[in-house]
Amino acid sequence: MTQTTDRLEQRTMQVLADVVSEVVIDTPRDELDLSYWVYQMSDRDYRECARGHIAGASSPLPGGARSSINVESVGGHLLVQHYEPEILEPHHIRMISHASEMWIFRLIPSRVKVIWDVSLHENGEGGCTFRDHIRVEHRSRLIGFLSRIALINRVVQKHDDEETPAFARNLVEVCARRERSRTD
Repeated sequence: MTQTTDRLEQRTMQVLADVVSEVVIDTPRDELDLSYWVYQMSDRDYRECARGHIAGASSPLPGGARSSINVESVGGHLLVQHYEPEILEPHHIRMISHASEMWIFRLIPSRVKVIWDVSLHENGEGGCTFRDHIRVEHRSRLIGFLSRIALINRVVQKHDDEETPAFARNLVEVCARRERSRTD
C-alpha cells in the first residue's frame, strides 16, 4: 500500500470503539510471554474471563502462522473475530481481525475490523502493567451512527474492564504452568 492509500483508508474508517484497560501484575515482566499465552488459553479459560465470552480457540493458518478465534456478546451485540497476528512478541501482541462479524442489537449484521493490542510494561516495583487496547472500525457512516446509538464504545469499555484483570490472571497462570513443566 502507498502512503496515499494508507491515508485514504484512515480517513474513511469510522471508529466504533477505542478503549484501553490496564491492571498491575505482581509477576515480573520477564516471566511472562504474551505470544505463548494467546494461543494457550483454552476455550474454558476464555469463557471464564468475561460473562460475554461464548467460545475461544486457535487454529493454524496457511503458511504456518496461527489465528485466534473468539465469539462474544458485548453489551448484547454479538461478535465473531478471526484474529491474525501482526505483532507477536513476548511483551507485545497485536492481533487483527480484518472481517469480524458483528450484529448490532443481534439484528443488524456488519463486518468490522477489530484490533486487539496487548502489552506488558515494567512498573519499577518488580511487577508489570498489563495493558489491553481494543479498537473497532468500519467504513460505513451508517454503521458508525448505529454504533453510537447502541453505545458500542461504552459497552466495549465495560467489557474490556471486566476481561482485562481476568486475562492478566490467566496469563500469569498459563506462564507459570509452562515454567513448572520445564522444571519437571
